[in-house]
Amino acid sequence: WLTRVSPVATHCVQAVGVHCAEGRGRTGVMCACYLIYYYDMEPWDAIRIMRRQRPGSVERKVQEETVVRFYTLLADYGKESIDKLDQREKQLIEMQKRQQAEMMR
Repeated sequence: WLTRVSPVATHCVQAVGVHCAEGRGRTGVMCACYLIYYYDMEPWDAIRIMRRQRPGSVERKVQEETVVRFYTLLADYGKESIDKLDQREKQLIEMQKRQQAEMMR
C-alpha cells in the first residue's frame, strides 16, 4: 500500500481519502505508517497525530503494536527493504499469471 498509493498521495494537490469499515482502526494504522515512512516520525508521534485528527484512530493495542513494529522494521532494515519486498511481490504475481496462462493452453 505505501509504495503503491503513497507516491500518488505525496504529489497530490487535493486531499486523498483512506478508509476502512469505520475509518478509525485500520485507517489510523495505515496513515500512521505513512507518516513514519514519509516524514520519519516516531511511532507514538504518528499515532498521536492520527488520534488528534481522527479521535479513536489506532484503537486497539495490537494496532499500536503494529505501528511500532513497522517503525522498528524500517529502523532495522531500511526503506529499501520495503521496495525490495514490493519488487518481489510483483515478480511473484507475474510468475503466477504466466503459470495460469500456460495452464489454460
